[in-house]
Amino acid sequence: MAVVKSHILSAGISGSVQGRDRHDTSASYRVRWFVQCDSPEDTAKTVLSHFRRSRDLPFLGDTYEAGNDRDSGAVCTSITPNLVERSGGIFYVDVEYSPAGGDNDEEKPSKSDPGKQTNDPREWNDEIDVSFTQISIPVEFAIFHGFKRGGLGRGGDPKDTHMKPGVMCTPKASNLVPFDPGLEMELDIKIVRFTKYAEQFDADGTDAWIGAVNSDLVTIDKPNCRFRDTWQPLTARIKGLPSTFGVANGIPYWRNSIEVHVNPLGWRRQILDRGMHVRQLPGDRKFGSNEIISPSETGEPWAMIKDENGYPAASPVNLNGHGFPIDPEKEDEVWGIWQTYDERPFAEIKW
Repeated sequence: MAVVKSHILSAGISGSVQGRDRHDTSASYRVRWFVQCDSPEDTAKTVLSHFRRSRDLPFLGDTYEAGNDRDSGAVCTSITPNLVERSGGIFYVDVEYSPAGGDNDEEKPSKSDPGKQTNDPREWNDEIDVSFTQISIPVEFAIFHGFKRGGLGRGGDPKDTHMKPGVMCTPKASNLVPFDPGLEMELDIKIVRFTKYAEQFDADGTDAWIGAVNSDLVTIDKPNCRFRDTWQPLTARIKGLPSTFGVANGIPYWRNSIEVHVNPLGWRRQILDRGMHVRQLPGDRKFGSNEIISPSETGEPWAMIKDENGYPAASPVNLNGHGFPIDPEKEDEVWGIWQTYDERPFAEIKW
């Protein structure tokens, strides 16, 4: 659990200047670092500890230095590691520099009394951001509206007695075989980010929650923020736990956030039960006959599906949840439900 590589990203350096004229300016900078750890299990705590220990890397209170640039009038005020998803341990670390001895009069509403202002960042009121994003998901069911010959806007409408317009079903071709690959659609995901100002950062209390899905009904009620929301079980997943250290009005503080993605369909996967083999276990009917497989028989636990002429199936067919093909005119499709994320009660989280 250690950092094995770190360097400044050439496209990750930016700066700004403020003041009344060319002789009265205050410069701020942001430098993005590339940091690689030797384990995908390493967290922001590992990265921050490395920045604190290394003399070659910036840390809080250090003056600005990047490449050939120097500015003793700007000091490091925050370091924010952001894990690159599915990277195996790569972080983009944003290091921010602010004017030394800058604004000492920043005030925000107090968490104990939102009607009053305070300049102590540890006492600032919570912040909540709500936004939306979209993810692409397989289409499980859609409403069929018939066939059209010659493409959109052309030709007549072939009639089919087996596929009725206006019926919701799994998207499939006229031979009743589901499309492969199947259709996809965009699903709206609500993103809710809760931010608290605190005196310290506790990695041991947050790392265990990353990626977790709620196993319970969650109701968030924060009167100070005029916010209320309810999440059904298995719909809310913690996707991020970003934390930023800063100094305001001469007081050090941590800005700790929880980012939750709410999926109205839930975070368990539903996979259509289909394949090109039938199950052949003791007690099952031998495929192609009415004979039952006895416990003493040995062999492969499956057999290739064949058509009425004895040829292997050319494409997957829908199964009935017991390893055998369904009759598409009499039986509905069967879907397997799979859990891929840790599911935990969110009741103990202090939102």
